[in-house]
Amino acid sequence: MQKGDKIVVTQDRFDALLDSHKNLQNRYDLLLHQLANLQREMFGSKSERYLQESLAQLRLDILAESQVVESKPVQQITINKPLPSKPKRKPLPIELPRVIKDIYPEGDLSTFKYIGFDASERLAITKPKLFVVETRRHKYAKPDGQGIIIAPLEESVLPKSIAANSLICYILASKFLDHLPFYRIISLLKRNGIDIKDSTLNDWQAGVIDNFLVRLYERVNELIIKCNYLQMDETHMKVLDKDNKGTTHHGYIWVCHAPRQKLVSFNYDPSRSSIFPVAFLKPFTGVLQTDAYPGYNIFNKHQFIELIGCMVHARRYFEKAKGNDKERAQYFLEQVRVLFDLEEKLQTENASDQEIVEARKNTAIPVLNHLNEWLKINRNQVLPQSPIGKAIDYALKNWEKLCRYTLNAELQLHNNLIENLIRPIAIGRKNYMFAGNHQGAQRAAIMYTLFANCKLNNINPEHWLIDVLDKIASRKANNIDDLLPHNWKPDLQDVV
Repeated sequence: MQKGDKIVVTQDRFDALLDSHKNLQNRYDLLLHQLANLQREMFGSKSERYLQESLAQLRLDILAESQVVESKPVQQITINKPLPSKPKRKPLPIELPRVIKDIYPEGDLSTFKYIGFDASERLAITKPKLFVVETRRHKYAKPDGQGIIIAPLEESVLPKSIAANSLICYILASKFLDHLPFYRIISLLKRNGIDIKDSTLNDWQAGVIDNFLVRLYERVNELIIKCNYLQMDETHMKVLDKDNKGTTHHGYIWVCHAPRQKLVSFNYDPSRSSIFPVAFLKPFTGVLQTDAYPGYNIFNKHQFIELIGCMVHARRYFEKAKGNDKERAQYFLEQVRVLFDLEEKLQTENASDQEIVEARKNTAIPVLNHLNEWLKINRNQVLPQSPIGKAIDYALKNWEKLCRYTLNAELQLHNNLIENLIRPIAIGRKNYMFAGNHQGAQRAAIMYTLFANCKLNNINPEHWLIDVLDKIASRKANNIDDLLPHNWKPDLQDVV
């Protein structure tokens, strides 16, 4: 070909180049979307709370060419919340011990008349101190020389150990509430004059959990299965693999939550397959709320279990698709915001079951019906593999499950409650990184279960645990219900 010669492109060749260009452009857009998600995960805010933007900034003419469903303005729901008052310093709790420090003016005060004092309070702290409790069991010889009598040993969860119940409580709370790995706990103890080996802490932890606290854990599971509405989710946990030194196994913590009964259970399983939920939920009958993970699909044909979806998971896809198609994603988010505002309003007003069902019928169902038609129309106007296409496809595939919550006041629009309960596991992963073995992972699940139930029932977990450790050793397995967090009543006596 010489300079000046014309390049002739056939129609087929032109169409092929155009298709290639479109594919490359789509691939480029997808990579930009993935990069934006990675940057958001690493540097951005993790909050998924949707912030409403001015409707003037939105272009809601997406369906201008369609005559089937028109974009409609977002409904406004007024939530009657008390106006924020000027922040005031909260008084210090009266139950805290107080040290009185008297300060007098300088000089000779003998000729002055005392008229009182001005008091001010400051909160102080001393570091945890180790101390030894020496128990002396006094004994007496019988007058007839027939032997001796001696005071009985106090009940203890670790009778042959040097660890008192308060120390066991401190170790378990430090690991599962404060997320400190054992080596940090050992360092803290060493600074207070006691050098304890890692293996010793492991033995103490295993002895208390495996022999005593597991009873409460199993009882919680028994009570949860008897509920008729459960939420379920799972999160990963790394476990050292004894068969491959230096590597970790990807295990899973399965979380089951009964919202109305304020009960939650964490269960470890090495696999994410449906084997565990099928076995755990075998006696369960009722409504199960999950995300769209395929492992739960096995319950679609279960005659005693009805599946419902989680709107937060559907919303999350559209939130991530804003960089790909802001207009469509924003419109969906604005409409879904009405549903969340309604639920918040009902909760704030402490609405009755009848009021909840009626409000959902009048407000939520029309919004859901409109969005269903909107999704169907837009499905054919976007690329299936684009972020917005995947978001629309996810919503449509699960739409029936996402709408079922409107039929029963007990059911929730989302399972955010269970995701909030999972948060301590995520924090723990960043600190102690992995469990030493599968048994250790299950022990972690037991402690997360018990402490999470304390949180759900507004109970101080350390006060609860020290009381339970003092009582449970002398209890029979069928006499522990009053020790469960949702039944527990604190004693007024101090315990060491």
